[in-house]
Amino acid sequence: MRYLSRRIHRNLRGENRTQGTEFNTGTILTLTLTLTLIGLKAPNLTPAQYALKKVKYIKGAAGIVGISIGCLIGMFPLLFIIELS
Repeated sequence: MRYLSRRIHRNLRGENRTQGTEFNTGTILTLTLTLTLIGLKAPNLTPAQYALKKVKYIKGAAGIVGISIGCLIGMFPLLFIIELS
């Protein structure tokens, strides 16, 4: 959480600010607030722990699973399209 909050504050101060980072900062803030309201906490990992291969593999696998689930949820309405001919 400390790493994430430092990154957000750095972006809010204007360092390396582009339109993409502004969108990402808003998305990160919204997601972080929502997850904390649900009761999920960010892991308290040190920078050395973030650099471990195991953590990188788990982070990559979680990203793939999350994107896959999001795509399936997004395609769900396609099941209900009525074809007009």
